[in-house]
Amino acid sequence: MTWRLKDKDLERKLNEIDPNFSKNLTEVCKHLESDKDESCLQLENFTLPLVYNSRFLCDVFLNRKYIEKVQDYNPHDWNKYPEITPPEGVWMRFDTPFSEGFKAIFKYGKWLDCYDDKIDRSHGRFRPWED
Repeated sequence: MTWRLKDKDLERKLNEIDPNFSKNLTEVCKHLESDKDESCLQLENFTLPLVYNSRFLCDVFLNRKYIEKVQDYNPHDWNKYPEITPPEGVWMRFDTPFSEGFKAIFKYGKWLDCYDDKIDRSHGRFRPWED
């Protein structure tokens, strides 16, 4: 189980500042007593870059309501999209409620296929493509 910020842009920026941010967030969240816990979380030793190549350590406090739990990708079973983010650059079998089993690849944060780009891929399920 992985935890992330609901604001993906903010999480991306925090990971640019400190590459361990997402890993530390998941580690701290593993100890939450419940998914409904509204308390604040404290991430210790968040690294901020300063001038002249120096670093500054500080603590970051996050309100629990801005964090969500995400299922991890399972390569041996069907995964729901967009709840689970697929690995980039791997050919997948993607099913939607209206189409079944077309070949697609997840790149640059979106689904691409080799046939028709008009298929709605906003919701569906996926698993690795097996020839």
